[in-house]
Amino acid sequence: MTSDTDVTMNYKGSLEDSNCHQTEYLSLLNDEGIGSIELNLSNFQNISIDKPINGSLTVINKSQIEQTVNAQIQVDLTSYTGLVITHVYLYEKMLIIRSKQCQKIEFSIPSEYFCNMFMEDWNISIIAFAKVLHNNERFYTQQILTLLKPILSIKKLLQKDLITSSTDKEEFQISLANSLNILLTNCEIRIDGTGLTFNDSPILCGSIEAYNTLTITTSAIRKTNLNERKIVAVFNCDQLKNVRTYLISN
Repeated sequence: MTSDTDVTMNYKGSLEDSNCHQTEYLSLLNDEGIGSIELNLSNFQNISIDKPINGSLTVINKSQIEQTVNAQIQVDLTSYTGLVITHVYLYEKMLIIRSKQCQKIEFSIPSEYFCNMFMEDWNISIIAFAKVLHNNERFYTQQILTLLKPILSIKKLLQKDLITSSTDKEEFQISLANSLNILLTNCEIRIDGTGLTFNDSPILCGSIEAYNTLTITTSAIRKTNLNERKIVAVFNCDQLKNVRTYLISN
């Protein structure tokens, strides 16, 4: 008999306990090559805040006997260093798998579970755990997913393209392509550069319609004479934070 429990939730209070639980799983993994269970997560592409995350976990019993396996799928938001920021989703199912057979678990995480959580430029971690009940063998596999984001770009305008001509001024064109199927609201762009002063930063952009591109021109006063400058732009809106790009300018 199989049973499954959907314990999906948005929560932060149990983060410490869950991290300890995850550490226990990772520390008890079998040596490579002698494990009786194999875990395969499906490939995830074009993960976006406006779409659900659909995927599957295949659990393969490589042993010569039938095995009862407790399988879990855990989804977290993580920093670029891999630190768990908050939990998004947890799904658990008990499987009875015959020798040399496999079972697939399909799951879908609605976008509303995570779309309002991106306070920084975070990634999504999907981890699958499996525990063999009769001998406590434990296994895991993980994928780190990068969220599909608006495309931010900077281009320095050449002297012939400048709106105003000045020896101590540089002008830049900033483009923001909304590649998502949602309206981005309360948009702003902050820009800074080495040895430059941007007097109009932050630039308030209002809203950007789905699949539309915003293009603006901004100018900076040169404070120092440098052969090379780094210009950094950061985009924020209600839906996403700290989408960054940079330009090395001569």
